[in-house]
Amino acid sequence: MPAVKQTPLPTFCQTVEVGDELLLVETAVPMDLKFILDRAKQWNQELGFIPAAGIETLIKEGRCLIACVNGDPAGYILTSGGFRTPLVVRHNTVEESLWSRGIGKALVKCVLHWSRWTKRSHLLIRTRQDIARQRAINENLGGIVLGHDPHVGVRGKLVDIWRVDREPVLSANAE
Repeated sequence: MPAVKQTPLPTFCQTVEVGDELLLVETAVPMDLKFILDRAKQWNQELGFIPAAGIETLIKEGRCLIACVNGDPAGYILTSGGFRTPLVVRHNTVEESLWSRGIGKALVKCVLHWSRWTKRSHLLIRTRQDIARQRAINENLGGIVLGHDPHVGVRGKLVDIWRVDREPVLSANAE
């Protein structure tokens, strides 16, 4: 059965204030692939494995946002689905040296804002049960656990499916 090609999402570019830093969040381009693959490989035990070809396809379809601080990549958020199916966050990762600055939360808020193009009122976020920092982001954004992914575990850990609703008037600025 041939793979279903997804309709590309519109490009995204927004400057977000995170603490006292400005974060540039924009649609990833093929030039960002090395950074994203390096991080995906580094964190695949926490995030789950997606083959390089799959990540490259999602980037080409415009389903990945990359965050930069002072012109350097700081993290990315990778999604799938969107028009006929729910928009699903597959990866949300930030450079370890930049943790606890609100970048991961800002990336989720940007995807919520960006998702208005999919005509969806919410997004789904796949999160391992034992990753407290991601669970905290989901909870802080008003997310609720819908259940567990019955077929997929990452290194034997259960993956929760969270629903996070888009706010009526969304500010992507991290709090």
